[in-house]
Formats: sequence, C-alpha cells, structure tokens
Amino acid sequence: MQKNIDSWKEQFKQKKEKANLSIQIRQEQHDLSYCRMEDLASIADFEKDKQAKSTLLRDCMEYTPIRDAVAHTSRLTDVAKNRLNSCFENIKARIKELLKISKVP
Repeated sequence: MQKNIDSWKEQFKQKKEKANLSIQIRQEQHDLSYCRMEDLASIADFEKDKQAKSTLLRDCMEYTPIRDAVAHTSRLTDVAKNRLNSCFENIKARIKELLKISKVP
C-alpha cells in the first residue's frame, strides 16, 4: 500500500507542477489524503466477502463515477443525483456501523 501512496503523491506533485500551482491544496499532507476512495474502503471495511455483502467498497464502486462526473463539471440527471445521494447516505450508515463494531471489546 505504501508503494501505491508514494506513487499517488508523485502523480499529484507532477499534475500540480504541470498546472503551474505553487499553492498548497490539501490542508493536511498525511498519506491517507492521497488514497483513492476504494483503497480507504478496503482498509476500513473488514468484511471478507466484499462483493456479495454490503460493504464500503461496493458503495464506492457506484459512488465514484457519479462523483467524478460532478468533478468534471457535468450536470447530473435527476436519477444520477438521487443515486449519488443514496450511495452517500449508505456510506455514512456503513461507517457508523463499522465504528460501532470497532468499539466492541
């Protein structure tokens, strides 16, 4: 994983230089801020059967392309907006569930 993070940091640095940006973009420069959503989901969600059961990874697979369209200034259809919102709400609920589970001794 660290090798991937180092690669993403380098890619970010190159894109920033290419864009002629000298300003700091991220408030914090920790490794997790360079991870893709799918990588964070794989780390955080310990469910073994990530394809068959409700997991963060499955939500991320649905959420990411819609989020990316917004980032590229696309206007979403009403159906896509609803799906983005429902994915987001499901991600929030799953994170709350995982945090509850992690507190169990």
